[in-house]
Amino acid sequence: MKNRFFYLFIYSYLAASCSTISDAVDEAYLNKDDTVKLNKPIDVPDLYSHVIIQDGVITREGLLQRYKTSCIVDTASLGPKTVPQNDYRVSKVSYFEDWYSSASAVLRYYTEFHLKASSPEQNIVLTCQVLDGPMQHHGFPLSEIRQATGPYFTFSSIDNK
Repeated sequence: MKNRFFYLFIYSYLAASCSTISDAVDEAYLNKDDTVKLNKPIDVPDLYSHVIIQDGVITREGLLQRYKTSCIVDTASLGPKTVPQNDYRVSKVSYFEDWYSSASAVLRYYTEFHLKASSPEQNIVLTCQVLDGPMQHHGFPLSEIRQATGPYFTFSSIDNK
C-alpha cells in the first residue's frame, strides 16, 4: 500500500511539473540598432536627472510597485528640463542584477538600453527594472517594456518586422 502512494505521488509530481512548461510564443526583445521613438515630452524635475514610468504613468520612487516592471528615463544632466519627442537608435544593451534585500533573498533585475539621438546631448538611457527572487528574471520582453512605458515610447523597428 505504501508503494502505491509513493508511485501516485511521483506520478502526480511529474504530471504537475510537465504542465508548468511554458507554451509562450517567442517574445520580442529590444536589441542593439532597433529604433525607439519618444512620443511625448518628459519633464525632468529640479535636481533630478531621471523620471520613473510604470504602467504608462510618471511616478515617484515612493509610489513604485516594486514587483512590477518600471522603466527609468535617465538624462546626462540635472533638471529642471524637458526631454523632447525624438527618434533614437539602441546603441547598447546591458543586463544586470543586484541584491535588493539579502535578508529576504530579493534581487533587482534591470536592463539598460542606451538610446542614441541625432544630437549627443539628447541621448538617454532607458533602464527597465523589477524585483524578484533569485534566478527568476533574465531580461525584459518588449511586452513588459510597453506595459511599463505606455504611450511614452514606441518601438517601430520591432513593430514593423
